[in-house]
Amino acid sequence: MTGTVPDIRPYLWGSSVSIVPLRIGGGTRLKIYEAMAAGIPVVSTTIGAEGLKVAAPENISIADDPESFAHRCLDLLADPAERTRMSADALDMVTAEFSWEAVSRCFENILVAGPRLQY
Repeated sequence: MTGTVPDIRPYLWGSSVSIVPLRIGGGTRLKIYEAMAAGIPVVSTTIGAEGLKVAAPENISIADDPESFAHRCLDLLADPAERTRMSADALDMVTAEFSWEAVSRCFENILVAGPRLQY
């Protein structure tokens, strides 16, 4: 536990698994996408990943009770090949959906489809 840090990336890059054990709460879940973009596999509860375009078990591991959550974390820690597979799938997904190229393309489509002003 470190609290607020100026740059999360070194902490992510030094991690084997990112865990999101939320059982209640609101707000954004951008830390999951941030971990995925850093190539770190994620274990979350359903509430932790609520509202995100993720697909378990392809690019995230989901478990809602403490025992299952702990097992998912330990399984990933013990299986480097599965961590690599899940991380690659998650990185592909966030790149396809949220890279500058993808976001720019979406914005361009919105502009093209928008109303035309007559002067």
